[in-house]
Amino acid sequence: MKNLLPLLALAALFTFLSTSLQAQSPKVSVQGTLKTSTGTAVDDGEYSVIFKLYTQADGGSAVWTETADVELVGGVYSHLLGSVEPINPTHFANTLFLGVTVGGSELTPRTELTYSPYALSVNTAVNTTNLTGPNNGLTNYDGTGKLFIRTNNTERFSIDASGNVGIGIEGSTFDLAIGDNDTGLDQLGDGNLAVKTQGAVRMYFNNGGRVGINITDPQIDLAIGDADTGIDQYGDGELGFVTDGSERIRIKPNGRVGIGTNNPQTSLHVAGATNGHFQFRCQLFSF
Repeated sequence: MKNLLPLLALAALFTFLSTSLQAQSPKVSVQGTLKTSTGTAVDDGEYSVIFKLYTQADGGSAVWTETADVELVGGVYSHLLGSVEPINPTHFANTLFLGVTVGGSELTPRTELTYSPYALSVNTAVNTTNLTGPNNGLTNYDGTGKLFIRTNNTERFSIDASGNVGIGIEGSTFDLAIGDNDTGLDQLGDGNLAVKTQGAVRMYFNNGGRVGINITDPQIDLAIGDADTGIDQYGDGELGFVTDGSERIRIKPNGRVGIGTNNPQTSLHVAGATNGHFQFRCQLFSF
């Protein structure tokens, strides 16, 4: 590693290219040119450089610092700020100035950090704090991993650090809450989805296509209240009504109905009845 002679000037171009768009650790691409006091480019090689971010052009204390070994070729170097020490995204709520120290002295003047148009839109969407708009609108990243949008001073949409989404409510206790924080949709494992109200499962879809109402372990196609009571499908156009795991009624594709049998031989076939079907009695009353 080489020691740097006194420098005449620092020419640098700063853009927020953000190779990592994670709000937790933004990165800023920096390219600079280093020259000696005679105006020539410094020798090629690796140099130790200290990078600092300030909220003012002169004086003050740095809000962030990192030291990195940079490779110079023809006096030009490139570096990714934040690649050694993470940058707190809340710093970007302020105008920032970059100070570069080589050979023990910080070069002057500091350079104001500016954004390319693309990077500005990324920063607004992901890393912003207190982005205000009309009608008391606000987009905010609070530094804890939560991003939210407000209108008329009321939170309308949020994504927390766990990925839970809230719509029309401040926060969510599960995957997608709508209107209040425990009503909405929750993913309960690979391919399993639940509809919840007041935090309780009201309808459940498992990865086999079975549906449960007020239960999460349907054993038949549509279970209601318990795992083995409801409706089961036995083929194209064929349904059965089940209670306690036992089939009670079968409806065939041809319209025949069986009670206590899954193979009705007449329009209404009741197992155990005389001749396999109902016998109706009519009694006339005169007044």
